Amino acid sequence: MKKFTATFLALTMACGMLAGCGELPALPGEESQNSSQPAESSAAAAAPEGETEFDGVTVKVWGGDLLNNPEFETFWAENAGGMQYEVVQADDVKMMSMVASGTAPDVWILSAFSMGCMYAARGLYEPLDTYIENSDVFSMDNFADVAGLYRFDGKEVGQGATYGIVKDWSLDNQLFINKNVFNDCGIPIPDDKTTYSWDDVRGWAKQMVEFDEEGNQTRWGFASTNDLYQLITAQLGSIGKSLWSDDLRSANIDTPEVREAFEYWADMYRSGAAVSVLSSPADWGGDSFIEDKVGMLNLGYWFGNGTLALNENAKNHLDDYMLIQAPSLDTSKPANACLAGVGGSIWVGSQQKDAAFRFLELYLGGEWAERMAQRGYGNPAQLDLIPLLPQETAFQKQTFEANNYGIENMITLKTNPYVTSQGMSSTFSQYFNEVLYDRMTMDDAIAGMQEEFNIMIQEGLEICGVQ
Repeated sequence: MKKFTATFLALTMACGMLAGCGELPALPGEESQNSSQPAESSAAAAAPEGETEFDGVTVKVWGGDLLNNPEFETFWAENAGGMQYEVVQADDVKMMSMVASGTAPDVWILSAFSMGCMYAARGLYEPLDTYIENSDVFSMDNFADVAGLYRFDGKEVGQGATYGIVKDWSLDNQLFINKNVFNDCGIPIPDDKTTYSWDDVRGWAKQMVEFDEEGNQTRWGFASTNDLYQLITAQLGSIGKSLWSDDLRSANIDTPEVREAFEYWADMYRSGAAVSVLSSPADWGGDSFIEDKVGMLNLGYWFGNGTLALNENAKNHLDDYMLIQAPSLDTSKPANACLAGVGGSIWVGSQQKDAAFRFLELYLGGEWAERMAQRGYGNPAQLDLIPLLPQETAFQKQTFEANNYGIENMITLKTNPYVTSQGMSSTFSQYFNEVLYDRMTMDDAIAGMQEEFNIMIQEGLEICGVQ
């Protein structure tokens, strides 16, 4: 991690100097050999009737969302008016090298929660406010609150200029529950509009734990694809707290709230109530959830139509599952929050920003966004498209209503643009696993994390030129 941080620091300082002087080299016309792998996908619009000003222009895109997507390639060919796009693959370090050399892709499709303002703070994203104001596709007034993950004013995430547009997203700390497991354990089925406490969740999860005659665990109460950094960020956000000082210049790890959160997850993992490195089914929890081996999944709306409804072992009994609100440390305050949110931004060094924004309009808005909303694999970023989410079956109606209630009671979590999400997640995992395996005390782990996070922040402040 330290090696990665040092490399990232050096490369982003280099790209920061390039961006600051305003003399970034032009993007190469054709070659993609600067990426860590050859470009995997290229879609060319056949320029049907009505060529546009971007006829023959190729927009390069970073992000795996568009790989192996023949349906979108067909849509693109019919609607892009001769413009082309090319998908470039690269890891973070290689991308920073491309930025430094002036050859980075025009559009970046990444997680808004993890990277939306991190790259904006480093001067790598073009502000989109003027583009949006002049767009026939997007309107600021029509964006859901999740758009705040792409706003940064130099001091606070959620304020200031807009640096990206979300494609699809969910309230990732909501819970899907398996009614069969609840009924088997004699636990009343939760109400889907009530905010329950994290202690409620722990109580339910512990009741669900089962072992076979040989002592092997056969059922767990809780599983999540969110890592510990995301889980604790959401917990703290539910009571208006965060891992950061108000000015984002230091970490707040050694606090009663953070300590309680660590103790909570240590208890959940050690007791087997939650899937973890100490105790886990054959998979991360998804298939086990369908097989009644996991009672709750900490996942958002996308999981219902995007996974459960497509699974051969679940699709014929979807009413066995339901979506409920995110738990909170204060049940008087809803705590539904986005912990991912894939979206698109424009690299500040792009030599064809107008074409890049047209790409965003075609991919994130208009007819394609309507199609995606109708499938319900996630929420659209545009409020007027939310009614298009599927509502035909009882399962679809229930998940739609719980999801919509959550959107109306959404909170935006405080992130720190001066640290990398990879560094945060890695450090959380490294120290917490030491505690779980009794190789380190909780006090020592908290002190170690406090020190490492503060180092990361100081490096980030230097990269961003913040005094």
